[in-house]
Amino acid sequence: ISIQEPVLSKSFPAFQYSSHVSLQAPSGHMWGTFKMEKEDGNTFDCRIPPFTLESKPDASSPSPNANT
Repeated sequence: ISIQEPVLSKSFPAFQYSSHVSLQAPSGHMWGTFKMEKEDGNTFDCRIPPFTLESKPDASSPSPNANT
């Protein structure tokens, strides 16, 4: 697990994060929180609402509609 600690400011008001997960099904959902810390040391959780995940077809697997 990689821990990143970006500092948000008026000059840099956003942070983009990406990751991946291996799905055992064609689709799924993910949600969670990011723990944020203010300059004064107070912390709060930033809630990430549920969002849908979709699997990409495996390029090494034959397509179910492939002509043989």
